[in-house]
Amino acid sequence: NPEANYDRNSALCMVQMMDCGQGQLYLYEKMRMFHLVVQHFMDRRDNRGVIRKAIKYGTKDPNLWVNVLTYFASQDKVPEQELQEVLLHIEKEALLQPMLIIQILAKNHKLPISIIRPYLTRRLEADSRAIQQHHEQIKKSQKETNDMLKQIEQL
Repeated sequence: NPEANYDRNSALCMVQMMDCGQGQLYLYEKMRMFHLVVQHFMDRRDNRGVIRKAIKYGTKDPNLWVNVLTYFASQDKVPEQELQEVLLHIEKEALLQPMLIIQILAKNHKLPISIIRPYLTRRLEADSRAIQQHHEQIKKSQKETNDMLKQIEQL
């Protein structure tokens, strides 16, 4: 009952002692303990639940994505599809720096490069496009500056 009057910390202790998963999730969410919500699904090896909750709460707590990435990278048999989905979401929302992602994934020596190759390729292509745009902007600015200098000299 959302209108019930109770101490959330006491209720949380109670549902944890009784191992009431639904009650724990409810209270974790009410208490904004999003890392524990995600951890709940990690403990149960529910990969879809981990991703679903990370997407839901990841903008409120970006460190969730570090935990999620570490969780997937630490598995003996890395779930390729889920890891690709996590990387795609991290990339789309620009949640983590590429170097941090590589450092986390590099901890699993069994992780084949083929799993992260699409992410790396997309990042390198995007960075190359950004560099090209910056070069074009620099050339344009230099031309405008030179034109202004010529106008100043003529005055």
